[in-house]
Formats: sequence, structure tokens, C-alpha cells
Amino acid sequence: MENLQKLNLLECDTNTVYELEVTPEIYARATMDMVFATNLLKRSVHEVNIEKKREETREKHHQEKIAAMNRLTDVVAQLVKQTQKED
Repeated sequence: MENLQKLNLLECDTNTVYELEVTPEIYARATMDMVFATNLLKRSVHEVNIEKKREETREKHHQEKIAAMNRLTDVVAQLVKQTQKED
């Protein structure tokens, strides 16, 4: 496997540094070709945003499951109380 090099790209709007591990060929091209480096940065930002959205979706679904279980627990508790009163 080829040795990867770390390439740091700064996204100026958010002042965020993206650290990429790239092949020596990509590293050399990115340091010489600003358009290529900009495209790498855009792709990195896009991939990070996609992953953040996935994580937010997973968290939202997790919270929805917890809320549903809590509602179910409340219903079961009410049924148990009703049953105990009837006995």
C-alpha cells in the first residue's frame, strides 16, 4: 500500500481545516493546482455534511424510539393500575 500524505485544506467561510490523507500524486497536484485543491475541499465539505446529516437522522430516530417506548410504558402502567383497582 502506498504511503499517504496529510493534506490540510482551509475552508475560509467557516475557518475549518479539513485534513485529508491522500496519495503523493494527489498531494503534489493539490499543492500546485488551486482548482484541483478547491474541488477536493468541496468534496470533503460535502462528505462531512452528509455524515453529519446521517448522524442527526440516527439520533432523531433514536430519540423517537425512546419517546415511543416511554409512551408504551405509560400505557402499560395505566393498564396495570386499572387492573389492580378492578381486583
